[in-house]
Amino acid sequence: MAEGGTVLVLDSEEAVLKALSGLLSGEVAAEGLEFDLSDTSWAAVEFKFDGEPYHATIPTSTMKGIVEFQAALHRSAALVLRDRAEIRALSSEEVADFELIFTVGEGSSELMAAAADFVKKLGDRALDAAGSKEVKIAALVVFLLFTTGSGAWMYKDYALESQKIEQSVKQVEADARTKAEHDVTIRQLSADSVERDRLAIERERLLAAERERLLAEASKQVDKVERLRSESEGGYDAVVRNSGKAEYVILQGVRLSKEDISDIKRKTRRKAEKLLLKDEAFRIEGVDPTDPKSFVVRLRRLKNNEIIVAKLDDAVSMDRFKVVIQRGEWNRSPIIATVSGRRIGEEVREAKILKAHTPRAPRKKS
Repeated sequence: MAEGGTVLVLDSEEAVLKALSGLLSGEVAAEGLEFDLSDTSWAAVEFKFDGEPYHATIPTSTMKGIVEFQAALHRSAALVLRDRAEIRALSSEEVADFELIFTVGEGSSELMAAAADFVKKLGDRALDAAGSKEVKIAALVVFLLFTTGSGAWMYKDYALESQKIEQSVKQVEADARTKAEHDVTIRQLSADSVERDRLAIERERLLAAERERLLAEASKQVDKVERLRSESEGGYDAVVRNSGKAEYVILQGVRLSKEDISDIKRKTRRKAEKLLLKDEAFRIEGVDPTDPKSFVVRLRRLKNNEIIVAKLDDAVSMDRFKVVIQRGEWNRSPIIATVSGRRIGEEVREAKILKAHTPRAPRKKS
C-alpha cells in the first residue's frame, strides 16, 4: 500500500455503499487507496425459479437468460478496466477470471454462483488501473449492481414494491399453504419468519434511498456509471424474459410474481440507441456547478419540450461553452447546442454537450 493510503474493508453490501460514498464525497482519497477483499462471502449471484418445469431442472431456454447475464457482467468489467463495453476488450485470462460458476440446489431450481473470486479479481485490477478514482468508483458500482441485491431491487420498480409490501407478505404465506397441500418440501413460514421478511423489506427500503442517491452522484462524476446500470438492467431483464412458465422468479432475494413477469414480458425490451441532436434549440432549466470537474445542465428541448440532463465534462468544453450556457440561464434565452447520448426507451442517458452557441439575432430590415 502507498504511504499514507487508506484501506477500505469491503466485507458487506453496506461496506461497499460506505466506500462508494467516501470516494464520491472526497472524504476518502483515491490515491493510495486499497480494498481489503479478504472477506467477500457477501458477493453472490442467486436466481430461483418456481413452477413447471422447474423441479430440480433448468430448461435450456432459461439458460439463455443466464448466459446473457454473464455477458452483461463481462461487458461491465471491460467498461471498468478498458473504457469499452465489449467482451473482446478483455484478455482471455480476464474472461475466464470473471466467469460465474453456477450450481443448482439439490431438489430445487435455485441457481447460485459465489461471486467472491469475481469481486477480488476485478477489485485488484481496478486498484492497478489508470484513471484511479473513476475506475475504483466504477468497480464498486459493478459490485453493487451484479453481486448484491442492489441491482435487482433497482431493476424492479421500487415504488410499486413499496405499495405492495402487505400484499407480498400475504402472497408468501399463500404460496406456503398451497405448496404444503401438495406435499412439496418448503420453508414453513411462521409469524416470526413473516416478521423477519417485513424487517428485511424495511431494511431494503432504507438502503434503496441511499443507493439511488449514491448512483445519481456517481453518474455525475463518472460517465460510465449510467452504462453500467443499463448493463445490469439488461442482464436481469434477460433472466426474467427467459423464465418460461415460471410461477415466480427470485433475483438476488427480490421476488417477481407471475403477474410481474407477465407485465415485463408484454413490454418491449428497451434497447439503447445512439443519440445525436445536432444544432438544436434548447432552454436552460437549471445548472449544477458544484462539481469542479464537470458542469451538469438541465436542458429543455424546444422541439418537443423533452428534458435532457447533459454534461460539460472536459476542460476544452468547459472553457468554450460554459459562458454560453450561463448567459442562456441568466437571460432565460435559448441556446443552440449539439448533444450526444444514448436513448433507452423514453430516457436519454450519458448526454454530453459537444458544442453550444448563442443564436444570432435576426438582421434588422433597412
